[in-house]
Amino acid sequence: MRLKLRAWDGQKVCEVKNIEFTKDGVVVTKDDDYFGYAGSDIKLMQSTGLYDKKGQEIYTGDIIKYCSGEFDDQGHWHKYEYIEPVELEGGCFYPVCVGLPEDFEVIGNIYDNPELLK
Repeated sequence: MRLKLRAWDGQKVCEVKNIEFTKDGVVVTKDDDYFGYAGSDIKLMQSTGLYDKKGQEIYTGDIIKYCSGEFDDQGHWHKYEYIEPVELEGGCFYPVCVGLPEDFEVIGNIYDNPELLK
């Protein structure tokens, strides 16, 4: 898988064109324009390489909605809906590593839509 990134610049999410590692830090560019240094006001978001049920690429920092369920002792099915951010944890993109991508729907990201997590 090829590393694919996008970045939050404090106002919007943009595709990353290039990353350069310098002695001063990590320089991020978009569309051949200087963007800034990663870690300052710029937050990088890595692609998981997966797509949600609508065909949208899933990145770290995206907020996804998915359903899960379980049977109780009487054999009744209980369905639960979850809304969670995608995070890289222990080499795994949680929660997309524990389900099928077609079960997930990207509904926003933690920078543009933090209210979705409340």
